Amino acid sequence: YEHRLDAGDRASADRWLRREYRRLATQLLTGSSLEEIRPPTQPRNSGTFFQDIRHSLRGLARAPMFTAAIVATVGLGIGGTSLVFAIVHSVLISPLPYPGGDRMVLFRTVEGDRMWGTSMADIHALTETPPEAFDQFAAYTRRTNRIQQGADVELVRTKWVTPNYFQMLGYEPVVGRHFTEDEGRPGAVRAVMITEEFRLRSYGESEEVLGRSLVIDGEPFTVVGILPDELGPLDQAVDVYPAMVVDVPNRKGPFFFIAIGRLKDGASPETARAQLASISERIFPIWQDSFTQRDAVIGFVDLKEMLVGNVQRTLLMVLSAVGLLLLIACANAASLLVASGISRAREIGIRSALGTSKGLVAQLLLTEALVIAAAAGLFGFALTAGGLEAVRRFGVGRLPRVGEIGLNPESVGFFVAVTVASWLLFGLIAGAATLRNGTRGVATTSGRATPSRGMLVLRRTLAGTQFAVTIPMLVGAGLLVTSLRQVQNEGFGFDPEGVLSMQVTLPQESFPEYSDILSFWRAALTDIEALPGVVSAGLADARPPLALGGGNNFVLEDQPPKPGDPSIEAPWITADPGFIRTLGLTVLEGRVYDAVPTDTMRHALVDESWANRFYPDRSPVGRRFRSGGCTVDGCPWVEIVGVVSDVKTAGLDDTRKRGTMYYDFARDTYSSMNLHIRASGDALAVVPAVREVIRRYGTGIPIGEIRTVEELAGESLAGRKYTSTLVALLAITALLLSTVGVYGVMAYYVRQHIRDIGIRIALGGGPSSALAMVLKRGMVAAGVGSVVGLVATPFLMRPMSNLLYGVSASDPIVIGSVAIATMLVALAASIIPGQQAARTNPAVTLREE
Repeated sequence: YEHRLDAGDRASADRWLRREYRRLATQLLTGSSLEEIRPPTQPRNSGTFFQDIRHSLRGLARAPMFTAAIVATVGLGIGGTSLVFAIVHSVLISPLPYPGGDRMVLFRTVEGDRMWGTSMADIHALTETPPEAFDQFAAYTRRTNRIQQGADVELVRTKWVTPNYFQMLGYEPVVGRHFTEDEGRPGAVRAVMITEEFRLRSYGESEEVLGRSLVIDGEPFTVVGILPDELGPLDQAVDVYPAMVVDVPNRKGPFFFIAIGRLKDGASPETARAQLASISERIFPIWQDSFTQRDAVIGFVDLKEMLVGNVQRTLLMVLSAVGLLLLIACANAASLLVASGISRAREIGIRSALGTSKGLVAQLLLTEALVIAAAAGLFGFALTAGGLEAVRRFGVGRLPRVGEIGLNPESVGFFVAVTVASWLLFGLIAGAATLRNGTRGVATTSGRATPSRGMLVLRRTLAGTQFAVTIPMLVGAGLLVTSLRQVQNEGFGFDPEGVLSMQVTLPQESFPEYSDILSFWRAALTDIEALPGVVSAGLADARPPLALGGGNNFVLEDQPPKPGDPSIEAPWITADPGFIRTLGLTVLEGRVYDAVPTDTMRHALVDESWANRFYPDRSPVGRRFRSGGCTVDGCPWVEIVGVVSDVKTAGLDDTRKRGTMYYDFARDTYSSMNLHIRASGDALAVVPAVREVIRRYGTGIPIGEIRTVEELAGESLAGRKYTSTLVALLAITALLLSTVGVYGVMAYYVRQHIRDIGIRIALGGGPSSALAMVLKRGMVAAGVGSVVGLVATPFLMRPMSNLLYGVSASDPIVIGSVAIATMLVALAASIIPGQQAARTNPAVTLREE
């Protein structure tokens, strides 16, 4: 009848139905069996598929809430999975957007399991005699420089690059030219390249920029080229690129430079490492007075691995989570469709009785599932596109290669595959269950289809599966959130209340000598501390609790290294006594060095962890060392004059206890320092007065990066917050879907068994009996699934152990809390259908029956 209705008008279909009904009734009354009167199966024409689609659309439109629930559920799973896969593919799988990006490496100094950066001595050696296994080599270093344009002065993040840097990466200037080789040699005219964005911001669109002078730290640089704004993952948030001069240094360190290279096509990594080791062996005698580590050689690691960093484990964890979310969504959709199939058992039975084969009925059911999957796919695609745009906008600084994230052929193919797989998964499960229940027979007295026990077991199994998958997701989210809370509760090592820092860079042309810089700060700090609301002020090249840019190696006088021994190093902060006072560090032993040195000896402080590391059984006060790996006679000794309390100098979640060294600012003065201020009230309120004091003592002094300690702590925890929030949202979504699954199972159970419930109440069971029956069935389904999930959780949590802080992967409090919360949610989902069952009026129900 429904297929005739699709093909023609309703009147014609109704006339056919009446004739067929009279024929069947007559033959049945004359004693014919059902098999004898069933008409032969009619061959289906080519338009059957489109008729099934029209039928499916009309049927789904008659139940809009049911349809919307399935579409939203499956669409959420498809969209989330496709979104994360697109991110994973762009960040982890796709090659770097450079020529031969899969062969690009990052040079490192390697000694056993330790690795650190390269030095100017290494870069000079690689430039002079490039290894044969590499076809190109470039180097760079990042800085923050003072750029002056007329009367305007600002602090700008710069990247100093060797002349061939952009040619190696395959980028051409929009206007102008590349650097020449001569511009990377000593004594050449200084050259700089800028991005299009910097040109528009600083010069305007109509001005001619090439050949103009850009003053960097008081020195003029000639603009030779304009670069495009999008320069790939190596060049994020940088607009100014001066040419780096490669010259012979006076010692091996410091190791602040970064070198990259590209292996020749077909060159083996083993050969390349051997050539680099040969270069290291050749230059070791040249620098052995300042670098005694003979076993430390130039090596390399894959550039993409270094760019991705530890985000690989996080992204794969999130991809697994959304994959589980998709599984929950499909199970939920299958459960709802199975429930719908129970209601359609009479329709399926009539179709079978009228000669429709199981294959054609299955085709109809799969077509309905296809329509739902297509709608869910459209919804999921919209979520994917919107999510990718949000990630590109808000993921800067949190995800590597964020500028490359987007839809590509591989991501679109994955989206299509996930959509088809979802259709087959929930479509086949629901279709098979519905077909089996519909063809087994229907009740003829009331016309109500009675689900088989197998159908009910299947629905409860699907609901339990959702909880089994949800439990590990909730535990993972709970562990990450607990870790974040533990880190946030970590002490800074000082009281952060009222403390802020700002970066101040003194112009080299106005303060050419160290004595000029010292005189400026002695006068300025005196006036700053006299300002209303300022308690104290001090200087340092660090900003606790942000991680330091590096440390310093040193040689202890009473623990001299043997030839070939690895060097010892520790985080190194150059600071004045005001910094120690402003942070409120406790002097545990000895004293703080003087603001104005009274002798020729250089002085330093160490913290408690440093003292425990190098002098666990004696006092370090009075001990001496030489910094920078200098071991020759004439290198100055540095005396340790005091031990202070520990401060977090490598992030709040750092537990290595390496110790920190504080070197006297008066002996190691820098033109760019961080001014730290402790205020009695709102720290930001004193900033205008501080600016005025600095202007009073010098013009053209830029002040930037103004941050409170709480803001710095937030920056250091941005990655943890990002991951914890994302996984928590996925876990909560999974719990909501699982709750809907349990609610759907019990709601349909009550609807299909309303007659049995009415009889139970009429025979004296009472409303409480009906409520208990529904709650028992709902809690058993959720409980069995939860037990399975809890058993699997410890094994699934092991890979994320490195992401945790202050909590183990099998923490009983987190796991127990998740189990209790999950069962409470399942109880709440079962109570509503249970109350509906308890309110059943047996008289009305039995009268209807």
